[in-house]
Amino acid sequence: MNRSAFGKFAYGFLFVLIDFKIMGFDILPDFIGYILFALGFKSLISYSEYFRKGLYVTIPMIIVSIFSIYEKPAQSGDMNFGPLGLLGIPIAIAIIILCILVVYYLFQGIIEMAKNRGFEDIADEANDKWKKFLYLQLISLLGFLLVFIPVFGLAFIFSIFIFSILLTYTIIKFMRICGENL
Repeated sequence: MNRSAFGKFAYGFLFVLIDFKIMGFDILPDFIGYILFALGFKSLISYSEYFRKGLYVTIPMIIVSIFSIYEKPAQSGDMNFGPLGLLGIPIAIAIIILCILVVYYLFQGIIEMAKNRGFEDIADEANDKWKKFLYLQLISLLGFLLVFIPVFGLAFIFSIFIFSILLTYTIIKFMRICGENL
């Protein structure tokens, strides 16, 4: 049962952390990732209150992320603020905060579960993965400022993309370790 839940988290991260769009369509839609998170949280609720909190935050994320399946591609030289215009910026920030909360509750639940079972090394690694995820999100927010400097903006976006892929890979591996040991 736990292996299945952690497998859902692993694939959930793949959908949530990797944004791959073709002609505005998200090939790995976030809402599928959040559904997988919700199913994983539901399976582990009895192990930690953090998993219950994670489930509560994940439900609105499923609904909100449905609207990001398609985003009109920005025309050359234009900034795309989405269908809500500049109002979309505070909404996007709120979504990022909720995403951070989902992942926070997941890793805090893993830390609690690991400590209760005597796996301090897993608890420490969960804390490390949580910090790296948080740093990625905070650095991504700074990307809004660097987009206006073409050379730095492009290099920054490429760097974030590479870091995101590497972090996704390490988190997926870690979820497999959790599934085998917790």
